[in-house]
Amino acid sequence: MGQHYHDVTLLMADDGMPVRTTFPKEGGVLDTGAWAITKGSEVVEEAHAFIDFMSRPDTQAKVARNVGTVPTAKRDLLDLTDDEYARVSSTVPPLIPEYRIYSEWTDWIEEKWAEMITTG
Repeated sequence: MGQHYHDVTLLMADDGMPVRTTFPKEGGVLDTGAWAITKGSEVVEEAHAFIDFMSRPDTQAKVARNVGTVPTAKRDLLDLTDDEYARVSSTVPPLIPEYRIYSEWTDWIEEKWAEMITTG
């Protein structure tokens, strides 16, 4: 047993590896990310064009089909079939991690994690 991101697991399975994705009945975990352009960038217009392109529903659908990541565009804006959407996402609302806890409780989390994996 192990943990891989959903898209990585799909690509591994497509390559014949004996893995599968399982969405918990409570919902999949939705990680967060954001596009950013660094302050010192000399290609701001190009970066905006790239972000705009990657955010388009048709691009999101292509990425979902070919990479296996969940689209960020709303479902009704995508041309994904029900089967294609089910491959990369779930109809159950996702769980959003409380990342601030990691900065506020880092030592305690690391201690408890170490206890759990070493004492069974």
